[in-house]
Amino acid sequence: MEKARGKYRDIKFYSEKNGRIICVHTKMARDYAVWLEKQQSLDSYEVNIPFESERLAYVNPVEIRKLYFQTDWASDFLLHFRDGHKAIREMSSLDNLMKLATIEKLE
Repeated sequence: MEKARGKYRDIKFYSEKNGRIICVHTKMARDYAVWLEKQQSLDSYEVNIPFESERLAYVNPVEIRKLYFQTDWASDFLLHFRDGHKAIREMSSLDNLMKLATIEKLE
């Protein structure tokens, strides 16, 4: 999960599964997208999807900085499966998973 309007070095590539150019912000996200291209159960995927701010009302604010609720965030991947269900995937290194800031964002 990243800030929706942050400055990033874009990595662009053509996605066969989506039939268009995809733009991700990290090598880890690009590697994951390449893996997604090979998944038969996946119909398509979207990247850098802005969060719907009205849904933040359903997030328990305990131990999450108030500023995080005032920031626009984007999810790394929204997956569309062939059977109709959807899933969100976030990219993070193991080192970052041990940081409080990452835990707050993922919450």
